[in-house]
Amino acid sequence: MVRKFCFVAAASVTFCGAAQAQVNDLAQRLGSRADVLQISLSPLGKQIAYIAPAGRGERVMVVDVDKGGEPRPILAVDQPGGHLTWCKWPTETQLICDLRLTAPFGDTLIGWSRLYIVNADGSGSKMVDPDSARTVGISQYGGSILAYDVKGESNKILVSHPVYAQQKTGSLIGHTHGGLEVDELDVTNMRRRQIEQLRENSDGYITDEDGKVRMMVTIPQDTQGYLTTDQWTYLYRPKDSSTYQLLTPRTEIKDLSIQAVDSANNRAIGIGRVDGILKVLSIALDGSGTVTTLLQRPGVDVDQLIRIGRSNRVVGASYATDRRTVQFFDPELKALVDALQKALGGNSLLEIVDASRDEGRLLILDRSDVNPGMTYLYDKATKQLQELLPLRNGTEGLKLSPMRAIAYKAADGTSIPAYLTLPPGVTSPKGLPAIVMPHGGPEERDEWGFDWLAQFYAQRGFAVMQPNFRGSAGYGEAWMHQNGFKSWQIAIGDVSDAGRWLVSQGIADPKKLAVVGWSYGGYAALQSAAISPEVFKAVVAIAPVTDLDLLRNDARNFTNFKVVSDFLGHGNVDEGSPTKQAKKIVAPVMLVHGTLDEQVDEKHSELMRDALKDAGRPPEFLKFDGLGHQLSDSAARITLLTQSDAFLRKSLGIQ
Repeated sequence: MVRKFCFVAAASVTFCGAAQAQVNDLAQRLGSRADVLQISLSPLGKQIAYIAPAGRGERVMVVDVDKGGEPRPILAVDQPGGHLTWCKWPTETQLICDLRLTAPFGDTLIGWSRLYIVNADGSGSKMVDPDSARTVGISQYGGSILAYDVKGESNKILVSHPVYAQQKTGSLIGHTHGGLEVDELDVTNMRRRQIEQLRENSDGYITDEDGKVRMMVTIPQDTQGYLTTDQWTYLYRPKDSSTYQLLTPRTEIKDLSIQAVDSANNRAIGIGRVDGILKVLSIALDGSGTVTTLLQRPGVDVDQLIRIGRSNRVVGASYATDRRTVQFFDPELKALVDALQKALGGNSLLEIVDASRDEGRLLILDRSDVNPGMTYLYDKATKQLQELLPLRNGTEGLKLSPMRAIAYKAADGTSIPAYLTLPPGVTSPKGLPAIVMPHGGPEERDEWGFDWLAQFYAQRGFAVMQPNFRGSAGYGEAWMHQNGFKSWQIAIGDVSDAGRWLVSQGIADPKKLAVVGWSYGGYAALQSAAISPEVFKAVVAIAPVTDLDLLRNDARNFTNFKVVSDFLGHGNVDEGSPTKQAKKIVAPVMLVHGTLDEQVDEKHSELMRDALKDAGRPPEFLKFDGLGHQLSDSAARITLLTQSDAFLRKSLGIQ
């Protein structure tokens, strides 16, 4: 097949009037879901399993890397709203996979999860924890894997599972008493032995590297079953004790998230906020509660632990400035990763995705802004690096655009970090059509790396700017203000100022400036068009929040209702809701939504459509039946790209 594309000349933009077939082909190459969605390595390092897209669902593929065999499918999910999210190897001949399902429950969409075990040849598929006869009400949560190779036995794992009605954050209100039990499961015969009995409102357990349960997690609830806070309570067992004690870290630590127990040093390791910044902390489990800072970075949140191996041991942590940086606690591993990164070119992000039982073989992912990702197998004994699978085959031969870190001034003089992606070949942008693309969340952030949306629009001649507006995560507590909803005036003001900056720098043609966003980004797109109607000339809002009261009511039947309600606040509902500000929006609007969106109900787009109709400016509305928040279907994403491109070009007067 011959592929023809219109690229942009270095000095100026040239729109060559590519045939629709060429636009469709570009949308297919960038909009199709990644060919490898998740990948794992077997205990001996001889096989890999990866999840690949299959229509609106997924299938699990297994490859014998030593024998060079072809990928073979062993398990598939193709029901509406159903997705396989990960698979891991408990033994060399078996896989455990996580199935997520979104489905109606009365008038409410809710999410379900279940764990399935399947042989590596595709036979013997069965649910790890069939619903218990003791379950009262509904049980959304299907359990989780806490540890592999328990007591050094490769066939033993620890699994947690619910007993009564599900009590996890985001679950439906049901029976007011519930919690989790923990079993030791022999995956070869499915026999189990109880390790942790039911404790009321237990919400999770944490094991050490040896697979011993050392901590229990709970979230306080009121008498109605509603969560009273989004902060977890941790209980721990001292070494050689079976009795839990309350962990009481220093009061100045906020947002504490403990993720591991280091048995050798008898300490818990997690991430907590001290002096407004997230840091990696250890807390002694000897009763003293001594807190030690393992890693911090001034002005930046250290927000991820790096863990590898069957024991999931902590080997480092990472944070994002202009790009993500990893700092290893293990000197030998740091030297190895530095050498591998140098061998692969040095200008990329290298991640250890998985490891064999003895960590002699490592599964590596290498990626960058212009490289969607390549997986490798590294053998420490032979020092060989074997190329495995690209994450995206479709981008091969396509000249992708670098993502450049920049900063711009908001109206109050604050410097706002952002990323700018230009059309291929453009080095001195002048008068381009441009898109401001705010991220979702709101407490998320954009990072340096491959972005299929930004790359598509850049290929179509747009300059794409992604602002990390105030309200974004990663820059400390002060940067988030209250949050992107309570402090929407600041967050949305930064989004509008991103557009003004593009124009002031001569990068954007003021008549050809659009705003495109997904989820909270869709909210930001609509709200910025309402408060700054002179800035943006077209709006694309994908799965947007449009009404804060509706978002609050969406959570009313769930345990986290009070937490969500407090997060949204009460004093800015009408002013902060695009549906209530529709008359102020003068730019053409395109709304996009899936009908199985558990996170943001499609009613948000329907209300916005009706409000814009009442204002005399009916929007375009692209609806995808049976799809969720991420529109996890290649055909749907291709349609999204082609139709949003056509809408933007028509609205902005681009030939």
